[in-house]
Amino acid sequence: MLSREEEEKAERDLLLALEKNNYPKANRLRSKKDFSNLRDNSKTYSDKYFRVYFKKNNSNSSRLGISVSKKCGNAVFRNKVKRMTKESFRVSLYKKLGHDALIVINSRTINKDNLKEYKAKLSRFLEGNK
Repeated sequence: MLSREEEEKAERDLLLALEKNNYPKANRLRSKKDFSNLRDNSKTYSDKYFRVYFKKNNSNSSRLGISVSKKCGNAVFRNKVKRMTKESFRVSLYKKLGHDALIVINSRTINKDNLKEYKAKLSRFLEGNK
């Protein structure tokens, strides 16, 4: 358990990181338990390029998990897709809603030619304009 002072410091650090538009560890889904819990007990939104599993969490800030299959392409392309996804999340207001979200990229439809369309649709979802 953290002391009250440590909790307050962690909260201040998180708010400072959010103001700077960083993507700190506190905003990431990292454990297998988080991913499986989100897949099982959540609402979903599907699009041509991705599926989003999301639900409310007990925090003031949102957390994001990204899943990109090896079928999408080589490591360079998969990392580019992940970077674009993180950037869309980082600049959106979604990060302040207090939701956990898992974005699963559709390996059949995403490729180098339609990355701009993917980013536009993801940004629309994150801003609430589905």
